[in-house]
Amino acid sequence: MRVYRLIQTLVSVAAVLGAAVTVGWLWHGALRGSTDAAAAPGAMTLQQRKLRQHLLRLRSDEPRLRLAAANALAAMSRSACICQAVPALIDTLKDPDPDVRAAAAEALGEIGDVRAVDALQEILSEGHPATAPAAARALAAIRASNGIHAAPEAGGGE
Repeated sequence: MRVYRLIQTLVSVAAVLGAAVTVGWLWHGALRGSTDAAAAPGAMTLQQRKLRQHLLRLRSDEPRLRLAAANALAAMSRSACICQAVPALIDTLKDPDPDVRAAAAEALGEIGDVRAVDALQEILSEGHPATAPAAARALAAIRASNGIHAAPEAGGGE
């Protein structure tokens, strides 16, 4: 009976923390008498949990949390699961706060995913003093990491 009560408590705590996979693993492992991490089918890695947390923070009402999330995603740019963040970061380029948009552009540049090129070019063309330089750096980084040559400037250039 004590073991069952402990399992119920652990499941409740995990559910409150939003870790549905952990809940399944705890219940499944407890029924089998195992707490081995390998017994957790589909268990999230630490990187995946961090990614999920940062993606949720991108939707926060607080600009400072959105900014911190974009910066954290940039720091995770070499993580295997980071490509999942690209669509959310592209959406963040439409954020009302220019610092958040700039941080999202920087993160996209660090990640180097070509899916962001069109959205970054749009940010660059707007010419906002906080976001245009970040978009230009991100585009240069994406082009460099993917072996893409820069398109000629409109208007003939110098």
